[in-house]
Amino acid sequence: MRGEALSSWPFEKKPMPSKLFIEALAALSSGDAKAFLAFGAWLGSMAGGPRLVGNLQRESHLVGDEGFGVPRECASFLRRCATGHAKGKTDRQRCRSHAAACTAHQLRGLRIPRPHLPNGLLRYRASTRTAGELLERMLGPRARRFLKAGAMDTDEASRRLASAWDPSKLTKGDTLGRAGCVFATFDHPGGAPRGDALDMAQALALPAASSPVSVDEAMVEFSYPTDSVRNHRFPTVADAGDHPLFEPAKEIPPNPGAPETCTGWTRPIGKHSPQPEIVHRNNSLRVLDRAPRLVGRIQK
Repeated sequence: MRGEALSSWPFEKKPMPSKLFIEALAALSSGDAKAFLAFGAWLGSMAGGPRLVGNLQRESHLVGDEGFGVPRECASFLRRCATGHAKGKTDRQRCRSHAAACTAHQLRGLRIPRPHLPNGLLRYRASTRTAGELLERMLGPRARRFLKAGAMDTDEASRRLASAWDPSKLTKGDTLGRAGCVFATFDHPGGAPRGDALDMAQALALPAASSPVSVDEAMVEFSYPTDSVRNHRFPTVADAGDHPLFEPAKEIPPNPGAPETCTGWTRPIGKHSPQPEIVHRNNSLRVLDRAPRLVGRIQK
């Protein structure tokens, strides 16, 4: 059955599947391999599914705490996807089981040694709600209402937020992200359109930039020291979940002499340059080294 699994999986011809994926798939039992094939067929039939299937077969950094190329963690992830899918009776249940498998394997990509990273990280959130909550925390509910109604633009809101920023007013729920794992980027020689919210969202392939429906969201930039957060890792398909714009890092062992191999990179939307990306454990906004900056609004 293992050979059948390898020959029956709907491989994309370009680019070729990773060695890690092939070895992880070959490590499954006959029953798990059969269930995984059913999972792959189902995933490929969903909206955005072909891209998700392609990402899965190209994954090359889901190795947990082991070295580059060791397939044990990836095999565990494939097995969990397979068994969860087999237990599901409806698409809703199967989506939930896939999400649970991803959550269980978040922050299990290859570790990124601290010397491979700069001293500062940046995180972007396209969320008027987040911007409003921060304004309300520092300036009161009126400021939040003004931002939401458009009576105060993001430049003015950003200036007021900076002048009133007081970390002691933050609550336990004020965090870098909503989940236990968050994506981050950093400055690099290729540059980034950090002054334009839509361009930045496209450069990072954020969901708001590719939404098929109209969007009007404020973009918030968080800046914090790299050492203030823990567990720096390569992003993997488990961290990305069902976000089809994610692209796994190329199957190249990290080399400090080639910085592009030492982190993940986005596949941007449109004209923009790829941006470096890592994942790390979520943390309180108290780690910030300056007030959050409102970049602008994403309107499309």
